[in-house]
Amino acid sequence: MRALLVLICVLLAHAAQAQSWAASREDNGHSIGHYARGIGLRLVCYAPSLQGRTGFEAGVHETEPTPRGTIRLEFDPDLIRLQGAAMTRRDVILWVDGTGYRLPEAGYSDFYGYWGVALGWDDPLFAAMGRARAVILAPGQDPARQIASDGLGPALAALQQGCRADWQGPAMPPGQTVTIPRQIADAVARGCNAPVPLPAGAVQAGDLDRDGTPDFVLDWGRITCPGSLPRPFCGAANCSHNIFLSSRNYTAPLDFLGTSMTIVDTGGTLGLARTGTFSLCGQNGEFCARPLVWDGTGFQERP
Repeated sequence: MRALLVLICVLLAHAAQAQSWAASREDNGHSIGHYARGIGLRLVCYAPSLQGRTGFEAGVHETEPTPRGTIRLEFDPDLIRLQGAAMTRRDVILWVDGTGYRLPEAGYSDFYGYWGVALGWDDPLFAAMGRARAVILAPGQDPARQIASDGLGPALAALQQGCRADWQGPAMPPGQTVTIPRQIADAVARGCNAPVPLPAGAVQAGDLDRDGTPDFVLDWGRITCPGSLPRPFCGAANCSHNIFLSSRNYTAPLDFLGTSMTIVDTGGTLGLARTGTFSLCGQNGEFCARPLVWDGTGFQERP
């Protein structure tokens, strides 16, 4: 125990400088996956897709769903050892800034290749992880292992906000059909210099300007153009996200850079949660921590 506490103190004193965590949202038409990916640990949450495609139609055969209200922690197998033929363990503790959280039974999936533990959205562990500076995995008598925490807070927040919003269906009421306006396809054709089909997950819908009509977010990171420049609106990591508002007749879209832009519920009002590299959002994501809400003239940070 003393050695573990010393390790935690050292990590607190020497916080890593590189961004190790990243958030993403992937809509395959059958389910929407929200991910916070670190080194050796992933947090995942799945919600139904508004597109309503079957798993067969979406070509999804191997996704392991998460029940509503849960987030699954997935540990790489080299962090937690198998004990003989046993595929479960009850002795895994995650230390966050010196406080230990004993996890429920962890189960190893030989098919998917990870140790999985499901926790509720509001589990105290996630609140601690959201502000973590040092995270240590201590599985029983196995060696304690450091898990990088830089960027963990913003990535976890994006996952939590996005998955809650998609489960609650903030974009459109259940059963209501969303028709993507022609202006979006035209914008993609202009950007690619050729008509390009919109792939699954490239467009999100939600009433951002609160006029009762859906607005749309176009993620250029999911568009592949023909020719020598397949991603004309992306840099090394950040991509453009165009916001088409019904109150502007879906013309003159607003543009934001980031690695993801997700429609989220900010407490009765829809807004936009953004993630990006540290050059855009800050070393710890502080410049992108608050959701953006439409105020009638532009998107402003929600206090």
